[in-house]
Amino acid sequence: MAMCPSTDSLWGKKFTPRCGPEGCEFRPKCAIMAAAARCDFSGWLKVMLKLDEFLPYRLSVVSNQVSQGIAMTYAEPFDLSVTEWRVLAILGLQGGLSATEVAERSAMDKVAISRAVKRLIGADRLTRRADLPDGRAKSLWLTDEGRRVYEAIAPAAMAYEQKLLSVLSDDEREQFNALLDRLRAQSDRLNASDGAERTVDDIK
Repeated sequence: MAMCPSTDSLWGKKFTPRCGPEGCEFRPKCAIMAAAARCDFSGWLKVMLKLDEFLPYRLSVVSNQVSQGIAMTYAEPFDLSVTEWRVLAILGLQGGLSATEVAERSAMDKVAISRAVKRLIGADRLTRRADLPDGRAKSLWLTDEGRRVYEAIAPAAMAYEQKLLSVLSDDEREQFNALLDRLRAQSDRLNASDGAERTVDDIK
């Protein structure tokens, strides 16, 4: 078996297609890549793909499971998506935010938030007002219908939370919340280098 190059050498090169009568195949562009193509990376991949021990993956799985659990209380009765409910939940606690501020607080994709806002406005559950200092940004508020939906779902969401946390003691809950706060702060620091991005309010 060929001696394997470093992962930098492996992934830092490009592949070029080689075509013949029977079609095209992608072959390494350089000799190093040609050798790498004959290597057995199964052991290396086993180390890299231990998703059950990879914290970001585990957090994502738990978050998705919890979101799906709560969604069972509102998805069909109120015709709401997970993103739409999160928008309602954030504005139910503090109205008058811009769509960009909602996206920042939820740490969700800005385009997804923009679409959810448009759908909620179309369902008469949100209203948009042009009363923020930034002429482009508009504040979002729950309508009476939006408030009714929010107040119907919130108790069920909090009941689900209590059932979920029932496996933890009071001390464990306090420690867990403190650890989440630290991980969120560290994540904010790591993501700060991404630079300025366009706001949701710029997305049409």
